[in-house]
Amino acid sequence: MVQKFVEYQASDKCMDDVNAWFKLSQVSNTPYITVEKKKKYADVQWDYISFTPEVDDLIDLTGDAFVEGLLSVFNKYINQKSAYTLNNRVAEFKNIEIESARHMASEMYDYINAMLLHARSKARQPRKEK
Repeated sequence: MVQKFVEYQASDKCMDDVNAWFKLSQVSNTPYITVEKKKKYADVQWDYISFTPEVDDLIDLTGDAFVEGLLSVFNKYINQKSAYTLNNRVAEFKNIEIESARHMASEMYDYINAMLLHARSKARQPRKEK
């Protein structure tokens, strides 16, 4: 099974697992997603920073659909305490119940990869002349 995110405690002083996950995400050009657990809730973060400039361009090709899709994932797992910050470069979903946060992170990983696959195929299609 493919690892889709790294999970850590908010109180962790040592961030070796998070740093290793970033490096792996960067080398494999895959989504960098973290789940920061607290007592009852967790924060789920995605950052484009691990991607190459080519992937940044692909994200731009997806337009508003990229952000709308991530917001749709968020809406599946929210509760009354949840909040978010979101654009086409970062997503931070706060105060998600821990088990839901794991599902959310996995779904975000799959969604981001699917959107990039779609954008790659769109980028390869010849442009129609007007």
